[in-house]
Amino acid sequence: MGSLEPGREINYLTDENDYVWGHYVGDRSIKRWLVGGPPAYKNPKEAVEISKMIDLANYNNTLKLKLKECMQLYYLIKEYNIK
Repeated sequence: MGSLEPGREINYLTDENDYVWGHYVGDRSIKRWLVGGPPAYKNPKEAVEISKMIDLANYNNTLKLKLKECMQLYYLIKEYNIK
């Protein structure tokens, strides 16, 4: 994304997945850009558990391998919009 242009009005839209997109009002020649997304974890306890799991993966090769596989699958699904 390039830099924002001073004095230009930006319109923000939220899609069905809670991602926020911005675009300049009245100018569709510049593609919309991602501003932000939904919170990674709606439940703070989940974030703590996931953090602990990632820490444990540094000491457990099986867990480390499975997390790597999960991340590869996640990126494939994200890239190709697989439902």
